Amino acid sequence: LPILDSIIERGGNRLRHIQFPHISRAIVLGKYPGSSEFRQFVTRYNDMWKKRGVIGCSKCHADINACGDTTWLHSNRWMHIFGIQFNTCYGCTRHFCDDCASKVLVDDEKGRVDTQMLAFCAHCQKNYCAD
Repeated sequence: LPILDSIIERGGNRLRHIQFPHISRAIVLGKYPGSSEFRQFVTRYNDMWKKRGVIGCSKCHADINACGDTTWLHSNRWMHIFGIQFNTCYGCTRHFCDDCASKVLVDDEKGRVDTQMLAFCAHCQKNYCAD
């Protein structure tokens, strides 16, 4: 964590995505020492994204940070998805707002279907975009 902290503390870093193995994320369940340090890192990582200002959605170009309470790394310590990066495809690292990431819109009049851009794979615990 100290190396990652040094990266996120530097203004202007270009970090787009971070991924922790399941065992590291299990730290927050209190099974391993260091759980408070890991939770504190997640908070600092989320703060880094908020300080970046406007981050455009890859689909609709809306400012992701302005779309409600955006959390980049999930920070609810009691859920199995703690430490998983939201709003980002694990394959291509493109970012999506909450609306584009999860909405499924069907327009019967025009025959259009607009599907969700990110799907969560429960097996590998990662988000992947529709592309």
